[in-house]
Amino acid sequence: MRFTIKALRELAALGLGLDEDDACDVLAALSRSDFVERLASGTTGSLSPSTRKRVSAMRTNNRVPYRTTRGAMLADDACPRCGKPMREGAGRLKLPVNGEEITVPDATHLRCPSCREVVLRFDDARRLRRRALEIYRKKYGLLSAEEIRSIRERFGLTQASLARLLRLGNNTISRWEAGRNVQTAVMDVLLRMIRDLPGSLEYLRKHAA
Repeated sequence: MRFTIKALRELAALGLGLDEDDACDVLAALSRSDFVERLASGTTGSLSPSTRKRVSAMRTNNRVPYRTTRGAMLADDACPRCGKPMREGAGRLKLPVNGEEITVPDATHLRCPSCREVVLRFDDARRLRRRALEIYRKKYGLLSAEEIRSIRERFGLTQASLARLLRLGNNTISRWEAGRNVQTAVMDVLLRMIRDLPGSLEYLRKHAA
C-alpha cells in the first residue's frame, strides 16, 4: 500500500489526535478506487462517512471493522497522479508534529520525474513519522519515552491515572512511552514539575476533577 506525502501531511494536520500507526491505518483502509482518486486530487479533507466513523472510533479507542472494495489497480512503480514510472530516492520531506512543520533530511520515498508527485510506501511513512518525532523531541529538549515512564513509575501512577491528572486522552501516555507520539512543551513542563517539585503531584490530584 502506498500513499502520497500530501495525504499523510493533511491527515496528520487534521488535529484528530491520531498517531502515525492510526494515520497509516486510515489511509490504508480506503478502498483502492477511492484511494487512487484521493491521491490524484491530493486531498483528504472530505473523508467518506465510513472513514469518518473509523477516525472517530480511533479517537475513542473503539476500533471498528472496515471493509474495502476492489477497484482500479496501479502498477507498483506507477505514479498515482499521471501513471508514469516513479524513481526511488532519499531527500528532505516535511511532516506536521504538534502543529509544527518538521523537516526530515533523509526520508526514503518515490518521486515521479514527470509531475514531481511524492509517494511513500507504508513502512517508509512510519519511519518518516518516527524520525519527525525524534527531531521534534531533540529540538525542544523534551523528556524521552524512558524518562516519562520512569517519572510515572516513581510515583506509582498507571498510564490511565497520569493521563487523568494531565487531562489527556486514555491512550496518550502509552503512546508517549512507546515512542509513537511526542508530548508538547507544556506537557513536558508539567511532567518535570511532577518529578522535581514536591507537592506538585498532590496539587494536580486536587485540581484534576
